[in-house]
Amino acid sequence: MMSQTNTIVVADAHLDDAQAETAAFLAMLAAFQAAPLHRLVLLGDIFTFWIGTKKMQFPHHLPVLAALARLREQGILLIYAEGNRDYFLRSLYLNAPFHEIVSEGTQADIGGRRWHFAHGDLINPHDWQYWRWRSFSRNRLFFALFSALPRFAAVRLAEAIERRFRMTNARHKSAFPAATCQEYAERLWRQGVDAIALGHFHDAYHFDAARDGR
Repeated sequence: MMSQTNTIVVADAHLDDAQAETAAFLAMLAAFQAAPLHRLVLLGDIFTFWIGTKKMQFPHHLPVLAALARLREQGILLIYAEGNRDYFLRSLYLNAPFHEIVSEGTQADIGGRRWHFAHGDLINPHDWQYWRWRSFSRNRLFFALFSALPRFAAVRLAEAIERRFRMTNARHKSAFPAATCQEYAERLWRQGVDAIALGHFHDAYHFDAARDGR
């Protein structure tokens, strides 16, 4: 029997129409089919820009979604935590293929430990430009207006937003916010969380800490 502790976490692939990168990502998903995997957690920004409307589906999205659907058919639990480049995915992709889509974070008991999974874009309270943009862009009225645009106009707008976003938040990605992450972790530990997995920062960091004998 497959262990329910077998979990893989993937974040920030930022796939666009570069065929080699998409092919490598698909090869990774294919390898998961042969693994004794119970849960796949995607921590956001799998594509450069991903919006939950059919008009914003691009050719490189389709084979990835098909590969994820095959994993679901095998009984693998698929969880998606939206990143800063993901918008309103639940409307189109909940149950097709994801079992769960969350906008901020989710938790699961794995191997006797309480895990918290999130993209990581909400850690830094000092990135006020991003917080303001997030509040605006996650508004239902904004999504309705965006969805009403012709496809070519929606694509142009999405590309312009993506370029501007890269410039406005660069300062907050120049160094890893270790102190801010520590504060974030402390809040979760007080709530009974044992371990935290984040994406967003595009570098590998691993921190251990002891608290209350754990």
